[in-house]
Amino acid sequence: MTKTSKRFSGKSNLPGQKVAVAGVYLVEHSGQHRESHEVVLLKGHDFPVCEQCKESVRYHLLRAAPYLFDDPDFGEPTPTLGPRSVPPKD
Repeated sequence: MTKTSKRFSGKSNLPGQKVAVAGVYLVEHSGQHRESHEVVLLKGHDFPVCEQCKESVRYHLLRAAPYLFDDPDFGEPTPTLGPRSVPPKD
């Protein structure tokens, strides 16, 4: 367990679960192959499996950050963003 793990008292998110809140997440890997790092995940996507530590990776929400195009004032994303940029609709 890394030092950053001690900051979290809530549940961690597991690979394969749906991202319920778009935002910045701390990714904690098992083993020694990579230090913890931050990523942005979008609501509705799955938490991914790590290629190295597989299902042992854990995700912790650091701060919510809503996806800009989910805001009604900004409308739909442009098609040039590609399909991975747009989360599935609920």
